[in-house]
Amino acid sequence: MSILVGIFTCVFMVVIAQLLLKTGVGKPSGQPIPLELIRIFSTPRVIVGFLLFIVSALLWLRILQNADLSYAYPMLSLAYVIIVLSSKFILKEHVPLTRWIGVGIICIGIFLISQS
Repeated sequence: MSILVGIFTCVFMVVIAQLLLKTGVGKPSGQPIPLELIRIFSTPRVIVGFLLFIVSALLWLRILQNADLSYAYPMLSLAYVIIVLSSKFILKEHVPLTRWIGVGIICIGIFLISQS
């Protein structure tokens, strides 16, 4: 597996994990905190989200064996871009202009790093 494919795979696993966690926690139930935590951590989406984080961490270790950290780690910021897009179009969240500007700056940074 190429380094870029591995990085992109990690990014997408982290994005999917975040979306699963966000949709899995739901709204506060008003129960006492211990019961609320049991409810949250027994939700299938939350469980799968954490499992994806574990798998992505294992893949990340493999990537670190073959790539410069100064190249690989900044490429993970692509997850921020995809999260904002997912929040807007999947979760139907309002994304203000300042966040879109930030996403644009991140994209410029990712482009510059990918050229090295």
